[in-house]
Amino acid sequence: QYTMLGLDLDGERISDPYSILSAPDENPLEFFFYTRLEGALSTALTRLQPGDGIWVGSRPDGGFTLDRVPDSDTLWLLATGTGVAPFLSMLKTAEPWQRFRQVVLVYAVRYQRDLRYTELFDNLHIRYPGRFTFVPVVSREPVAETLDGHIPERVADGELQRVSGQPLSPEQSQVMLCGNPG
Repeated sequence: QYTMLGLDLDGERISDPYSILSAPDENPLEFFFYTRLEGALSTALTRLQPGDGIWVGSRPDGGFTLDRVPDSDTLWLLATGTGVAPFLSMLKTAEPWQRFRQVVLVYAVRYQRDLRYTELFDNLHIRYPGRFTFVPVVSREPVAETLDGHIPERVADGELQRVSGQPLSPEQSQVMLCGNPG
């Protein structure tokens, strides 16, 4: 899910949609974004100090929820960049763990420095032993213990299934995609 965030910059209100990373019952709200050098709003957001004001949309939007996904053995969550945020929000709730035997999160980024929330992934491994698999994919530099390239290539060559130890099949799997349309 997402909502609009905005700041008044140079006498003009600038706003954009940002993905909510917090679970539905968590406070304060947490958003995940990368700073774009050409992005005035995201750059300004990184400069905020405690107590600074920010405009937050009055209600979240979006229909990207687990209630639209049928039950199955394995839930595959395929994310690129900030597309991981809604999945992290979902994984912080009880629902995926009640409905799916296995959860595989595939998180693709350009550079290793872009991999965020690894502590949360470690905690999910501890909390759900043998049920959570994290597969990082890095496309623009070789990094040990990650797959290289892009998600579609790693699906096609079977590497995601091999590394995760889970079949990716219509009979046993449900797949959610969030991020780069490619």
